[in-house]
Amino acid sequence: MKAPAAWDLFVRLDPQARSAFYKAWNRVQAPAARQIFYDVTSFSTYSGQIRKAPFGYNRDGEDLPQINEGLFCCRETGMPLFMCSYNGSLNDASNFSHALELARACKLKPASSPARIKAVREAFLKWAHEVNDDVEGRMWEVNGHPYVSGRIPFTLGGVDGALLICRDIDSRAAMMDSLSRRKTAKRAELEGCRRCPVSGFDAWAASFKPFFIVEKARNSKGFKYSEDAEGFKERVALAGKAVLFTTCTDMTDQEIMEAYRSKESVEDCFDTTKNGLCDGRLHI
Repeated sequence: MKAPAAWDLFVRLDPQARSAFYKAWNRVQAPAARQIFYDVTSFSTYSGQIRKAPFGYNRDGEDLPQINEGLFCCRETGMPLFMCSYNGSLNDASNFSHALELARACKLKPASSPARIKAVREAFLKWAHEVNDDVEGRMWEVNGHPYVSGRIPFTLGGVDGALLICRDIDSRAAMMDSLSRRKTAKRAELEGCRRCPVSGFDAWAASFKPFFIVEKARNSKGFKYSEDAEGFKERVALAGKAVLFTTCTDMTDQEIMEAYRSKESVEDCFDTTKNGLCDGRLHI
């Protein structure tokens, strides 16, 4: 008798059977999971008969409906602990609380994580100017990439922790080169225009930010432009920087970044699911 394909086994699992499996699985796997990653991927589909597959933000840039999938994974072992699929038009943040509830119902106990809020962005923008390449005593490396960093105490959603702001020096150099080339290209585009478009001026003008401010000329079909000094300065300040909210305040900046970078274990699980289990485009 020919052994059934993996997908054939999966479609026979009803919600009760899946729940029973995860509960049994996590009794074995979860005790070793001191640190748990959560990430999301999407599966594009050619089928028009999957209710959970509407159009939404597509990570692969494809004009196809999709299903989203959330995954909890153990950092130490790289093993998946819980997966859940959901409507492809929902954004990651809006479904996270629901995914947490489902995971806990299956005997997985990930700590709650506060939602992304405006306060993080405001603190990041305010402090990003202070983390520069010349900060003495703050330089360290992860996988050969040099970083400088700093942190500030921060409370997010009632959870006390810290915001860690890191600047990847190599990445910053590449981004600065890209910014310079883009600015040159945008300037050449403006200098080559004789008049502004008849319709869609606002969208056209916005395409030159943060390099130039483009405005309609009064009593004319033409336009005028000037350098967006503040917008460009802001983009330069953010080049190569990332912000992480962490409750692991007893760890060094380097240890926190290493833990974050090790989330490739989640990507490995996604790769297996997408490419090893015949889920490529959900033809069925």
